Amino acid sequence: NELKLECLSSFPCVREIQFQFNKLHKTKLSPDHFRHLDTLDLSYNKVSHSAILNVGLIEKLRVLVLTANEIKTLPSNMAYPAVDEEKQLHKRFANLEELYLDNNHLCDLSTFATLGALKKLKYLNLSKNHIYYIPHLRVLGSAIAHVEDAPIKS
Repeated sequence: NELKLECLSSFPCVREIQFQFNKLHKTKLSPDHFRHLDTLDLSYNKVSHSAILNVGLIEKLRVLVLTANEIKTLPSNMAYPAVDEEKQLHKRFANLEELYLDNNHLCDLSTFATLGALKKLKYLNLSKNHIYYIPHLRVLGSAIAHVEDAPIKS
């Protein structure tokens, strides 16, 4: 398939979308799209940073699956609000509890600072990436600081 995710926004009450293998790279979503969407599976696409940021605008999104998207880094502003044309703030990933990032190419330690800013995250899958260290992070107000690296023990 080569569908665009926004094509499905005509289903206003949909709660779960399985959207694997659609060659999805970019998407243009607004906070008005998918008002009831709880679970979104975008596995086996090639989502860009902008697509990840746009998906974050889905207010009730609780589960996001980004398995095998060839993701090398996460957008550093992933947990920061977006500002629309009318200068209104829209939270990103405000209700995200489960995030599947397995089978990608993540290796940058900044990944952990980005993920640490996702306040409601309860489950994280990072298997089959290129991560060799887990940094010790410290919360400083609303920021997260890198303290030291801890090697992953086998």
